[in-house]
Amino acid sequence: MSKHELKNIMLHSLYDILIHKKQMNMTNFGSASSGFVPADTTNNVASSFPFCLHVNMPEVNRFIDDLACDSRIKLAGIAILKDDKLVAERYIKPYKKEYRHVTFSMCKSVVSMAVGIAIEEGLFQLSDSICELFPEYIGLFTKKNMKAITVRHLLTMTAGVKFDEISSCFADDWCKAFISSELGFTPGTQFAYNSLNSYMLAALITKKTGRSLMEYLTPRLFEPLGITDITWDTCPRGIERGGWGMKLSLQDMLKLGKLYLNDGAVVINGVRKQLVPKRWILESTKPHVLFRDKIVTKGYGYHIWCLNDGAILFNGVFGQNVYINRKKNLVIACTAGGYELFPEGNLVTKICKFASDDTHFKPHCLQTIYETLLSKIKQKKHDFHACKEDKKIRFGLLGALLPYTNQVYYIH
Repeated sequence: MSKHELKNIMLHSLYDILIHKKQMNMTNFGSASSGFVPADTTNNVASSFPFCLHVNMPEVNRFIDDLACDSRIKLAGIAILKDDKLVAERYIKPYKKEYRHVTFSMCKSVVSMAVGIAIEEGLFQLSDSICELFPEYIGLFTKKNMKAITVRHLLTMTAGVKFDEISSCFADDWCKAFISSELGFTPGTQFAYNSLNSYMLAALITKKTGRSLMEYLTPRLFEPLGITDITWDTCPRGIERGGWGMKLSLQDMLKLGKLYLNDGAVVINGVRKQLVPKRWILESTKPHVLFRDKIVTKGYGYHIWCLNDGAILFNGVFGQNVYINRKKNLVIACTAGGYELFPEGNLVTKICKFASDDTHFKPHCLQTIYETLLSKIKQKKHDFHACKEDKKIRFGLLGALLPYTNQVYYIH
C-alpha cells in the first residue's frame, strides 16, 4: 500500500469519526482536552438592525437556507460581515454560538499572521534557511536540497519535504524528522500541501521567542481581538502543530477575517492599533504559486488561498472557511462537515457565486419593506381581523422583518 493510499484511508476514517460523531476518540473534540469549555460570547460582534444594512436580506437568507439544505455541505454555522456590520449569523442544530469548532487547516492562516508579526519584530527573515535556523539537526546525511529550503518555501508549500501528517504519527521529534527527511523535488519548483511546513514555522517562533505559539500570539493578536480560551494541539514535544489542531468559535473566525479586511488593524477604545503589519497583509495575500485550470482558486500565498474572484480564503478541510472580499467589503465565516478537502468544492463555489451578485448588496428602501408587508397580508399568514388595531401593526412588522432577519423581534 502506497503512502498516498494510506493517507486517503486515514482521511476517510477521520471524516467518518467527525461526521457520525463516534465517541471515545479525541479527534471528536479536536484537541487533547476532552472537557467542553464554552466560548466567551461577551465580545462577539453584535447584529445590526436590518433596515440599516446595505444588503438584500431576503437573498441573504435564501443563500443561507440553500447551504443549510445541501447535504453535501453539512453546514454547522455561518456568519456574514458587510461594511463592518454583522448582517447574518446562523447555527444549525445542534451547533450553537458557544461551540468551538475544529478548524483543521484554517489555522495555517493564523500561523501566517504569527510569521508576519515575528518578521516585523526582526526574529528572522523570509530568505533564512531552515538549516541555519535549526543547526542542531544538521548532520552528515542531511540532504543537500534541505539546505536550500527557506522560510518562504514553508509558507508557500513549495519545500518538497516528504515528512508529513501521516509520518508524524510515528515520530517523537518532528523537527528532527522533518530536516532528516527525503525531498520529493527541488525546493521552490512545485507545490505540495504539507501541514508539517506550518509546524516548522510554529517551532521556529517557539525557538526564537522561548514561548509557545499561543503565548506569543495571545497579547499580540488574540487578546486585542477578544479571542479567549482557545486551544491548539501540540506535538509530543509540546510545540503547537501549526497546520491543524486549533479550535475557534465562528465569531473568532469572523474576527480574524475582519482583521484582514481592515489591513491588519483594529480599533480599541477609539484608537487604531496595527496587529499584523499592513505590508505583510499585502504580501501574504498575493498568489506566490499560480494554479492552472482551477475554477475557484487562482493560487496560493503565504498560507492563504487566493481566489479567482479577487478574494482570499482561510481554508480548512470539511468546510471550515473564512472568505474575505475587499472589493465588496465582505467577510463570510463558516463551519461545516462536508467531504471537501480543499477550496475547490460546493461550499466555496456557492460563497463566491453569492458574493459576485451585486443585487445581494443593495440597500433596502421603504418600498421593499412595504411590498413585503403587503405580501404577508395577501398570503393571510396572520388573521389581522381577529386582532386589535395595535396588534395588526405589530404582527405586520414582525412579518415584514422575518424575511430580512430570520429571527423574531418583539415590538412593544
